[in-house]
Amino acid sequence: MAVTLYEVAKRVGVSPATVSIAIRGKRAGKFKLAAKTVKNVRRIAKSMGYRPNMLASSLRNNRTHMIGVVVAVLQGDFYGGILNGINQVIRGTSVTPVLAAHNYNSADERKDLEGFIGKRMDGIIAACAGCPENADLYLYIMDQLGVPLVLIDREIPGLELPIVRSDHYMQTYKAIMALRVLGHKRILYITGAPVLESTELRKQGYIAAMREENLEEHIKIVAEHPVLDLRIFAKKVLDVWQKSSPTATALLIQNDLIAYEILAECNTRGIKVPDDLSVMGLDNCFPSSLEGIGLSTVTQKPDMIGQKACELLLKLTNGQSWDKEPTILPVEVIMRKTTKAI
Repeated sequence: MAVTLYEVAKRVGVSPATVSIAIRGKRAGKFKLAAKTVKNVRRIAKSMGYRPNMLASSLRNNRTHMIGVVVAVLQGDFYGGILNGINQVIRGTSVTPVLAAHNYNSADERKDLEGFIGKRMDGIIAACAGCPENADLYLYIMDQLGVPLVLIDREIPGLELPIVRSDHYMQTYKAIMALRVLGHKRILYITGAPVLESTELRKQGYIAAMREENLEEHIKIVAEHPVLDLRIFAKKVLDVWQKSSPTATALLIQNDLIAYEILAECNTRGIKVPDDLSVMGLDNCFPSSLEGIGLSTVTQKPDMIGQKACELLLKLTNGQSWDKEPTILPVEVIMRKTTKAI
């Protein structure tokens, strides 16, 4: 049976109120406990195996000490890194994250958000699915319910919400500039995600860099919305590449996961990377650095995205305001063995 606050108070020889204040580290009006008393209460409570009743506390304070976290998918390093960053911030606190993944399905996204509303989350961190029909629900959570909400990775058009993301525009812009240093002109851009703000910003960065380098005639984009099977998409990409005349000398690919499948398909078709074709991804997933892959890519910092999003959310749940400025993290090009000078 769980040890009660009253049993701890009896063992220490103080009132239950004194135990409550000592455990929670809060003051009751003008009453303040001596440091020695707080230390003694906590030591005895720990030795007895006492755990605070968080449910009762949440009912008294109208707080559940839970935050909802909505991510797009659970595969790959990106969202795993975000979750790790969130965990680093809340570790050692009373806050518990509750996870949901919508897989870019608008109905699942809505169900997840409505579930978080029903469970009275103190706040929500969300990577939206990019579905316009759910914008009203985000607006309802923010304006009508007053539940703090922080977006990650992409904004929702028309809504002014706190956002933490990488500089998607500069990801592709810097990638093109790095490939230009190697002498590449005919650079094919591969995109495979649903139409999101992040997808659009990357496309804009690619186009802007190509135009700046006077390569507008070589701008070419292969898109598949949505990508349900990366292997099939990789085959389509290489079909387009092989049928083009002249063929591109480099592929810039929206994320590393698609790039891995393209590298595998290149191997199947006898296309030598980087001798026949340079391949560059985006995101810098962990496998990209492995010797057997060595994928050139552009970093994101998902752990930092998670940390900053969670820090911001906790500030909002504690009544602090948002300065209306997005948090945009810098990116960095990493050149490895899948690219070479021509």
